[in-house]
Amino acid sequence: MTGKHLHREFVTIKRMLIKISLAASLVSLEAPAFAADAPKTEKVASWQDLRQQLRATRNFRLGAPFNFKILNDGSRVLYQKTTPPSTAAAVYAFNIKDGSESKLLDADMLSAGEGPVSAEERALRERLRLMTSGINFFASDPSGRYILTPLKGKLFVWDTELKKASEIAKGKGSIFSPKMSADAAKVAFVRESNLYVTALAGGAVKALTKGGSEEKSFGVAEFIAQEELERTDGFWWSPDSKTLLYEEVDQSRVERLSIADPFRPDAEPQRPFYPRPGKVNAKTRFGFVSASGGATTWIDFGSEEFEYVSTVRWTKNGPPTFLLLNRLQNKARLVSADPKTGKTKIILREEDKAWVEVHNSIPIWLADGQGFLWLSDASGSRQLEHRDVNGKLLTSFVLPKLQVKDIQGVSEDSKSVFVEVAVDGSHASLIRINLNDGSFKTVGAEGKETVSANSKFEYGLYVARETSVDGSDKTYLRSIDGKAEKIIPSAAAEPVLKANVSLQTIGPDQVQTAIVRPSNFVKGKKYPVLERAYGGPSSLMVRASGRAYLEDQVMADAMDAIIVRMDTRGTPDRGREWEKAISRKFGSLPVNEHAEILKLLCKQFPELDENRIGVFGWSYGGYFTAYAVLARPDVYKAGVAGAPPVDWLDYDTAYTERYLGLPTTDKEAYESASILPLVKSEKAKKSPRPLLLIHGTGDDNVFFFNSLKLVDEMERQALPYEFLPLMGMTHIVADEALDSRRFERTLEFFRRHLGTKP
Repeated sequence: MTGKHLHREFVTIKRMLIKISLAASLVSLEAPAFAADAPKTEKVASWQDLRQQLRATRNFRLGAPFNFKILNDGSRVLYQKTTPPSTAAAVYAFNIKDGSESKLLDADMLSAGEGPVSAEERALRERLRLMTSGINFFASDPSGRYILTPLKGKLFVWDTELKKASEIAKGKGSIFSPKMSADAAKVAFVRESNLYVTALAGGAVKALTKGGSEEKSFGVAEFIAQEELERTDGFWWSPDSKTLLYEEVDQSRVERLSIADPFRPDAEPQRPFYPRPGKVNAKTRFGFVSASGGATTWIDFGSEEFEYVSTVRWTKNGPPTFLLLNRLQNKARLVSADPKTGKTKIILREEDKAWVEVHNSIPIWLADGQGFLWLSDASGSRQLEHRDVNGKLLTSFVLPKLQVKDIQGVSEDSKSVFVEVAVDGSHASLIRINLNDGSFKTVGAEGKETVSANSKFEYGLYVARETSVDGSDKTYLRSIDGKAEKIIPSAAAEPVLKANVSLQTIGPDQVQTAIVRPSNFVKGKKYPVLERAYGGPSSLMVRASGRAYLEDQVMADAMDAIIVRMDTRGTPDRGREWEKAISRKFGSLPVNEHAEILKLLCKQFPELDENRIGVFGWSYGGYFTAYAVLARPDVYKAGVAGAPPVDWLDYDTAYTERYLGLPTTDKEAYESASILPLVKSEKAKKSPRPLLLIHGTGDDNVFFFNSLKLVDEMERQALPYEFLPLMGMTHIVADEALDSRRFERTLEFFRRHLGTKP
């Protein structure tokens, strides 16, 4: 699923920029027509203005800086940014000393001509939900002199001092995932499913593998790793730049599903490899090969069966390290490998009766043999641990009432660590922990703002984003010692309206909720209620950021309704028991808890009309919606479900089995999670609620046939539904006309069934 992918910022690239071609802001001033010398009055912005602005800027990400890399001079950072209304990303540098920004590279400076991107890059863009143009990916040496980027299937090096481009590794086939060696002398990349290496300065290209094909690839992460384990890399350089570690993926036994184009019945359907629960996954193995070529030393992970390699780390302070997961992901082993022999050593064992949470930032190996840093849920809340080189626990750092979200960096002397922590579920903060005495203090802003790291803490600097409920949003470059700070320039537009949102905790569990009221809210009036739902694991809906609710404000004003969000049990950042309560309880746990919280909200806030409650969502949120109107018709009166997984036997292995188990041993969990039995239930027949289904026919994440199954069953049971297929769309609706129709149909549907007027 996409929850975790949609809320981390790389992976900030992960759900950040999609194709845009509309104009930017619609803010304008209008002069009254009755007198030439009359004073000008400011036009009051409407929800239509905000709606078009959101579309034109893709939720105000267009023009905002992203994908930061701190340079080793301790004063500059590289990043990407577009110039609205263009979608073409370019590479910029910003200097904290004088506050200057300079554009270093854009696509026009490379003269790439035309050429196809590789199949691997197209797949990765879909995994990252990325559809930008221009410079989509880049890397640089530590000083920032050389920028490496693939473009139109070719590979370029840009010298920022000479302002000169060089195309390297020319040849047949598109280039994918180029990576610069640590000494910035060589570049490794994938072409036609094989791994190659060449000099950064150009010259001969050396093939390190051969025999790559659609079924067997070298240096490319498998679908499950990219989609569900947050590992997009399939090869890694050694710290000394002499060796490459790479992955071999064999998909010959993996099931292939079909995606046909209804508009082109003569075209061959797409046939992606897609492992479903209980079926065969891709077979993988990992090996070491010299950067100059030669035989591969394959790694022996031992006789114990582990299905997935979720994390691979090879840094200067530690050995090549792998986090192995069994099929159910409730057992994990952290192992190191010897590059010369391929033999492994178990460093750490982790087990959890539900699932072991994966963090791709760990382990972080410390300098001078001081061991490594780890994150664990064993205490009941996620906390930082310091372990020796053999995995023995040295210190567990307890942060009262805080839960560590991720490790963002370590000081050069390995005496301090910087972590991002969850304060109360909706707020985040950055903390510096002293590894010697366990003392800690907040880094950056304190108070109502939420602060998240947008880069690692290194070379004395870090990038952070600070947001608040009032709508303020800034990204700044700051020195770790706090003596210097500069706002990084953004070309993103300012919203023409602010979200009229309030955050509330309610019920004995202090559930976090967000309530968005119409801009012209009238006290004492009854309003219909729409829940924007997700409800699935690894994702939060309630955040202390006013800009997160701008789409809700559009819906609130357009519908003259109140929009509600909430995070009940099964969501992250409130401890192990809270987060893992959803295990084997898909559907039933979140839907029932959301329904009860809605009842409490209606009692506490009389403007919420409990007799006119609707629900809408996409992906897992679409699943939640369909489940809700069928299982809880006493609360939910209508729903709009987008791209819903209908029967979890049809989703992928890693995500589904992590939370529901194996179909052979956890049959009841799958049956209770499926929407199809609910369609046949007496409750649904006795109190039928209208449902609008929306789904892209080209979706290769939640396949289109999911909605077809639900439509077929609802038709057979004579339940009310409407169906909007979006021709050719994937899991992301990038077509502007179809996106507009999706919104308009949703609006019209709720107006009709919840009794509101346009």
